[in-house]
Amino acid sequence: DIRRIYVWPERPLQFAAGQYARLGFGTLPFRSYSMANRPDEEVLEFHIRLVPNGVASRYVADHLKPGERIRLEGPAGSAHLRPDHDGPAGGDGDRGPRRDRGDRGDRGGRPPRR
Repeated sequence: DIRRIYVWPERPLQFAAGQYARLGFGTLPFRSYSMANRPDEEVLEFHIRLVPNGVASRYVADHLKPGERIRLEGPAGSAHLRPDHDGPAGGDGDRGPRRDRGDRGDRGGRPPRR
């Protein structure tokens, strides 16, 4: 089971596809999650997989409320697409190889506007 959450940061988060952010829910320790949105989008999207006995994922599933403030650190990670990269493309197993996050296909539901 996966929960999709949307975060409107106080300041735009400049990141490259493949980087991640650390999120803190309530008083729980930070957890690392990859952004699921394109770097040029204002709203950050995260897909939180519910993990058995996972404290953070259970908080997201059972307690996180719309509009609740969360802590955000990042971006982090050096395994990301660089503009001058001309090597092989990668895939996520869903739609086959793609060179960047610009080829997203049908996103489904959009986040509500603030």
